[in-house]
Amino acid sequence: MALPDHYERPSLEGGDSFVSFTEPVRLSPLGAFLRPEPGHDVTDHDASAETLLYNRPTWHPENLDVVAVKEESNMQYHKDTPKRAKIFHLRDWVWEITAAVFSLTCLVAIIIVLRTHQEKSLASWHFVYDITLNTLVALLSTLSRTALIVPVASCISQLKWIHLVSSPRPLRELQIFDDASRGPWGSLELIWRLHFRTKLATWGALITIVSLTMGPLSQQLLSYPSRLTFRESGATFYRAQVYDSGGSRGDGIGANKDVRMDPKMQGAILNGLYNLSSPVQIECQTGNCQWDPYTTLAIASKCENVSSATEVDCTYEGRMYHCNYISPGGFDVHAYSLMAAANGWATRFNSTARTPSRDEGPLTSNLVLFAAVNALEPYSMEAPDVTECEMRWVAQSVQNTTVINGTFHPGITQNFELNYLDNPDLMDTFSVSNEATTFPGNRSFATFSNDNSEIMGFLKGLFSSTITDPFGLALQNSTDLSETMAMISDSMTYAMGHGPSGIELPGQTIITEQYIRVNWGWIGLPIGERWRAGIQKT
Repeated sequence: MALPDHYERPSLEGGDSFVSFTEPVRLSPLGAFLRPEPGHDVTDHDASAETLLYNRPTWHPENLDVVAVKEESNMQYHKDTPKRAKIFHLRDWVWEITAAVFSLTCLVAIIIVLRTHQEKSLASWHFVYDITLNTLVALLSTLSRTALIVPVASCISQLKWIHLVSSPRPLRELQIFDDASRGPWGSLELIWRLHFRTKLATWGALITIVSLTMGPLSQQLLSYPSRLTFRESGATFYRAQVYDSGGSRGDGIGANKDVRMDPKMQGAILNGLYNLSSPVQIECQTGNCQWDPYTTLAIASKCENVSSATEVDCTYEGRMYHCNYISPGGFDVHAYSLMAAANGWATRFNSTARTPSRDEGPLTSNLVLFAAVNALEPYSMEAPDVTECEMRWVAQSVQNTTVINGTFHPGITQNFELNYLDNPDLMDTFSVSNEATTFPGNRSFATFSNDNSEIMGFLKGLFSSTITDPFGLALQNSTDLSETMAMISDSMTYAMGHGPSGIELPGQTIITEQYIRVNWGWIGLPIGERWRAGIQKT
């Protein structure tokens, strides 16, 4: 290439060297004047500078200085070793770390809420705007899942560069990684196409796919079974330590005696006699209640068939046929029959009773004793059915008293015999027999004297009757006299509890409620996902 006419050859003064024409040179403006440095390839010189030299319309010597400076800068760049850049900058991952922490916070919030409310009544759950527990868990689960996808997607995007530079890869794998960072379908394609060749990316893809199940499976955390629960309100029963109707007052002597039997007690006796099934007066607001064991003053009965042990003596007196029955208890009962041409009649039922007398000595716990003779078919006057019964004061221990579906169940009762003590201040007092060492409550009981006497008198009249009397007809029609006497006794016991001297006995209402049950096994999936995401992020 010819040099310009005005170009002057550089001087070699000062020890400067000049290019030798015997050395191989590049056919370029730069190669014509510069010897290649050892270890430096002139082909790496700035192409733009070379182009600039070619395109200069007029070549001036001062341009060589500019070119020399550029060449020196390029050679210095190639000689300097670049510093190693940091692989991880925390500020580059602030968004992903924040999302991961938020996801973990939502999961911890779910655990805290469930741990706080497990086994509690569903009715105890209250939240703003009446949001249900299921809704809150679903909301927190959705937020946690959404936040979890952010760092997972970023990690998959970052892993594609590691995957591509590790060895020669087809460019289509770049698109596979991009698709995997965008959602479950791309993640599934990554697993299918790369066949687990990139383990961390596959792990992230699995997290993305499995995260789809977090919403539905979070609902499996909660179930609401039913259970019976007890509340200390809404259930009331009654018992008696003392029986005083308040209706019999006076000194009990002569004209000053003003005795009236308690009409409630009288009604209770007749309810039991006629099997009227009068409902027991209790309070049970829910229809299901229970009471703790308690003790009460009660009345007990006992009947025994003594037909085989009864002495029967029948004789004729003209047309009158007369039978006399003497029971083992000393009761003398009579029966008659009259044979006539036109008609006749005969005793079909007869009973006689006796009560303790204050004039005959100290009272006992007995209220009444009686014997009943039934000569109605299939029995006869010569071979009647004879039953002896008694009613007495007892101390009663009761357990498992309940109301179930509105039906009263008296529970298990145990009777303890009472001994009569004395009559202070017109009160007949009793004490549990010393032989009863297992009695659980207060061993002292009492009845107002006039009430005790009136009950005795009424029962004596009731059980001293014939078939022509209303009471006698009811007794004769009873298919099970023992059961009838038991109903009378129970009815009288409940009446005493509801009297003026009765004691209120609070119980527990039983209700069926739904409660919160946490199935902790289902929490393993979201915990496992966050653990895997943490490993992938690390």
